[in-house]
Amino acid sequence: LVGHSRGGHLISWLALEHPELTKTLVIVDSATLAPESPVFPSMRFYDNLPVHFGPPTTESVRIEPDAQAIRREHVTDQFVERLLQIAKLPNFQEAKESMEKFGAKVWTPSVSRKRQEVMGRIEQAGLPVPTLMVWGLNDRSAPLPLGLQLFERIAAKTPHSELHML
Repeated sequence: LVGHSRGGHLISWLALEHPELTKTLVIVDSATLAPESPVFPSMRFYDNLPVHFGPPTTESVRIEPDAQAIRREHVTDQFVERLLQIAKLPNFQEAKESMEKFGAKVWTPSVSRKRQEVMGRIEQAGLPVPTLMVWGLNDRSAPLPLGLQLFERIAAKTPHSELHML
């Protein structure tokens, strides 16, 4: 299983709950799985993005990918147009409204509790399958020190674990 960002948290939980379904894990830039850090708080990157109100626009859907990209030319017009199409879907708008209404009260605390649970299980027994972590040296939303802390905890109890930094 491969999980990027929040997906790294999800696949780690899945491997712990159902190791019979998992042969190996590849965790990619998962600050959501990494231990909470006062130096790199979980949502700081996203909290620092400009907030856009109103219907989605080309400019508003560019905000996050532009902030993530090493070079803005990597964020193509075709990619932005597809993001805009997705952002205009009724289901997307419903999900966005729900996150605005309940995210800070329900979703964020839930993710935090699950992170602590999964991290505790990793620290206690490790992950039950060979695990590769891939981390970007310059990932703005998942700073490298978080990846190093996460790998240290995984490697302590997971015999077949590797970290590759790009």
